[in-house]
Parts: sequence; C-alpha cells; structure tokens
Amino acid sequence: MAKRSCDFCVQRKTRCDNGRPCRKCLDAQPPLDCTYSRPVLKRGPKTSKLTQRCNWKWRVEGQKLPRIASSCPNLDSVGIAAEVSACVSIERLALSILKPIIECYSSRMYPVWPVLHVSSLLARLEEVEINNSASIPSLAYIDDVYIMALALCSATMAQLNLSEMEDMPPHITSEYLEKECNRLRALTNYRENPSVEGALTSFFLHVYHARADNRNASMIFLQESISIARLLRLDRIESETNQLSNGWTDYQATVTAQKRLVYILLWVSERGYAIQHDLPISILDTVQIPSANLDDFDRYGKGLIELATLFVAFDAFFYRTTSYMHETSQPHSEKYRLIAVQQSLRMIAPKLSGHDLVQRADYTITRHWMRILIWQQAMSRSLLSSYADHDSMTFFFPSQIAQEFLASITVNYKEHLISLGRDQLIKSFEITNTLADVILCITSTSNHTSLPDTHNSRCKSFITIHRESWKCGPVDFLHALYQMISPFLTYDKRLYDMIRLKAADALLQASSRIVPRSVDGVSKDTEVDADQEEDSDTVLEQLLEFAAEADTRNAELEDLGLGLGALNDDIEELLML
Repeated sequence: MAKRSCDFCVQRKTRCDNGRPCRKCLDAQPPLDCTYSRPVLKRGPKTSKLTQRCNWKWRVEGQKLPRIASSCPNLDSVGIAAEVSACVSIERLALSILKPIIECYSSRMYPVWPVLHVSSLLARLEEVEINNSASIPSLAYIDDVYIMALALCSATMAQLNLSEMEDMPPHITSEYLEKECNRLRALTNYRENPSVEGALTSFFLHVYHARADNRNASMIFLQESISIARLLRLDRIESETNQLSNGWTDYQATVTAQKRLVYILLWVSERGYAIQHDLPISILDTVQIPSANLDDFDRYGKGLIELATLFVAFDAFFYRTTSYMHETSQPHSEKYRLIAVQQSLRMIAPKLSGHDLVQRADYTITRHWMRILIWQQAMSRSLLSSYADHDSMTFFFPSQIAQEFLASITVNYKEHLISLGRDQLIKSFEITNTLADVILCITSTSNHTSLPDTHNSRCKSFITIHRESWKCGPVDFLHALYQMISPFLTYDKRLYDMIRLKAADALLQASSRIVPRSVDGVSKDTEVDADQEEDSDTVLEQLLEFAAEADTRNAELEDLGLGLGALNDDIEELLML
C-alpha cells in the first residue's frame, strides 16, 4: 500500500515521515494536529498560494478551541486559557518505548546521577499509563513523572551517544524526546506548582544541552532547577533532617535522602559547569554535607557525597582566596593560600572503600582538574619559580599532576569515561592542554640563547633526562593523555584540533629517545664524564678500523671481479674456436 502524507505536509508540499503525528507537525510552532482526513483529489486548477494559506490558518485555528470547548463545556474564555493543560489532546509514548532507555540509565548512568530509583519510577509510570488509558484522551492528565521520564531518557541517550536502539522506532532520538518533553511541559503550570520531578526535569534538560554545547540554554535550565529546589526548601533539608528524623518511617527516610541527594547533585553540577565556562553561580553558600543518617544512602549516594566533599574543600579555599586576594597587603599571603589549597586537594581521599569505577573516575578527574586550576591561578599571579620550595609553585608541577592522573585512571575502561559525559572530557582536556603548554613553553625557553645557563640547563634536564634514560617523562605523559582523550574528542572538532596541534608540536620539539651524537648536538651546559669520553673515543677508533678493513676488502673483491671477467672472455674465445 502506498504511503500517504498528512494534510499539513500535502498543503505545504514538504516530505512527510508518515508518523502519527509526523515530525513536521510536532516541530511547528505552535504544534499542529497531524490529520489524514483530507481526501486525495485529482489534478486540476489550483487556487493561489495566498488563498491556500488563509484557508489553512483558518482551519488550524478553528480546530483547537472547539475541541477544548467541547471537552470542557462549562469553561469561559478565561477558563479555557487556564485549563489547557487538562483538556488538550495528549498522545503519549508507550512505556515499552521508554523502558529500555530507563534500564540503560539504571545500568550505566545511575552512578553519575544516583537520584532516581528505577523500580519505583517504572511503577509510577505504569500507574500513570493505566490511569490515562482508562480516561478520555482529551482529558488525560499530564503527569510530572512522565515529563521527567522523557527528560531522563533524552539526557541518557545524549550522554551515552545512543542514536538509535534496537526494537525502537527510528524517530525516537534524544532530540525528539527533548522536544516532546518541552512540548508537554509547556502545557503545564510547573513554575507555580514546583516539585522534585520538575527540578529533575530541568536538570536533565541541562545535561542534554550541555552535551550539545548549548551553554546559555544549559546554564538557564540548571539554574531553573536550582530555583525550583530552593522553592521546595531543599537547601534547608539537611538542618531540618537532623531535628525531625527520629520519628520518621523508612519510606519518609528514603524520600528525604533522595531530596538531599538532589540538592547536592545540583550544587556540584553548577559549581563544575560555572567554573569550566566562566559563568556566574547562583548558590553562593557552600552546601552542607550530610553527617547523620548516612545509612539511608546506598553506595552510589555515598559516592556522590564524597564528590561533594571534594567540592566543599575546593570551595572553602578557592572562592575565599579569589575574594580576599586583592584585599591583603602581604605579598606572600597569596602564595601560602594556594599552597594550602594544593596540599588539601592532594591529601584528601575518599573515606569509603568499594566505590564504583565510574564514580572513582569522576572523583579522580575532578580532583586533578582542581589542582590544575589552582596552579593556573598561581601562574596568572606570577607566583611560580623554577627554584620554589614547594612543588606546586614550580613550572613543572603539571607533569607531576599528569603522572598521578594517569596512574589513577588506568583502572577505568572507555565505557566508564563515556558515562561521565562532556563535563569530565573538558576537565581531562584542561589537564592535557596545560601540560602541552608547559612543554612548549619550556622547550622554546631552553632554546633561547639570551637566558642564563643555569636556567637553560634546568629546562633541558626537565625534558631530556627522562628521554635519554628510557624513563617516562612529561612528553610521554602528554602522549598518553592525548591517546586517552582523543577517542572522545571526535564529537568536538574544535577541542580535537586544538589538542592535536599542540601535542604534535610538543612531541616534535622534544628530544628524541635515540639521541644522535654529533659535534653540533653536544650541549655546552651538559657535563660529560671523562670515562664516557674515553669510551666514545675508543668506539670511534674501532669504527674507523672497521671502515678501513671494509674498504680493503672491497678493493680485493673488485680485483677478483676483474680477474673473473678476463677469465670468462678467454673461455668464450676457446669455445668459438
């Protein structure tokens, strides 16, 4: 049977995907009712395009209000505008379509966002689907749980790069789910009726737009989520929990623990995203880490609390440092503050054992990224020196961070890093990019003839000493970091081109593992032992002797070849006779 386009696509002469509703009708602003009621007419005289547009506009606008009025006959014009969300015709995606994506969230993304229990979420979605199937379609209730599930599925597919899934219609993509979520959410009054589901919906929409690198939209959704959470007093739930938790049931304790994790997740997400993209934060206060009733959280919830503890340590020093730096008159106070931050970030470690590998990678990447940021703060304030007493105040500190970072991240697989999304990719890129800048700067500085010999020697030894002794050095760390993050940078061409060029320049300018011994290659500031010089002279003499013997043998072989040639000529003359 031939496929038939909907009435809207026929009128506009656009390609229709034959969906019910089709994609063109869903993307229209406002969304149109996708119908197939227009009869197929034979070719013949046609009216003007202006007449067609007027007729179509009259038909579309005439179909909306009568449907609402017929389903809600007791509403006046003001009531119709206020009750659109309860009377509009709603077409939902079946739970069988969303369930595989939710299960994918449970298996791979729950360690990153441990705020939703999948079993209870599926039970609530089944209840919503049963209630809506029993009611009149035009009076179907738009539940916050269903809208949140759409946002969750959109964020999960975007985070894991799931373009299509098996046994699922091809049009079910992260983009489609995000638009469907916004379409249904616009029919509700979620701002006047805040809920935890509404806060999580905005958060998952933030994740989707952050993955697409829509920075403004992503930050707006994240701060909207935080605003809803603060309207629900989730920022005060920690102090209230310590006072009222004695008489609670197990269900109340579980719900309260989920709310506590929701606010912690929002606080951590805003801190990390704002620092990465240099955006203002909306929560100025540091979050209060749960200290009581920790048994209410599972191991993934405890892992999120440990990550928040890391941000609290960074927040307590870093933000106060930036606010007090310009007020102090002591020149060395800035240096000591930054050294204290570095020591605290180096010594801090998760208190809980048995963390999930995804959460361990998240913790490791975030900690070393914070150390790089503190080092960059010291560099921007001209506090670095090649002869500093503390390692964090030297130019070579990024190499040490890279070594520790690689040693701690090797236990993770590619799937673990994919689950962390673009947020952790940018943090890993920052570590790699900083190390590449340091290598390029030191390499160019060591080749500059106007610098002192002592500084020149120190810079050269930083790059070459490991290469010549066959040990891992800064260039090897850069190479390993580039190989680790390059597969994930294929989705971001700008970052990929930037780090590829820097890594190539750094590897080409650095010394080779096989160092050629030539007259021009000997450095003036490199001390060579007398024994090594004698050994090199002996080897050189032996090579010259071997070369002389080879020349003698070649001359003998040439004479022998001439003699054999003359003998062959005599034999040929005898055969001719």
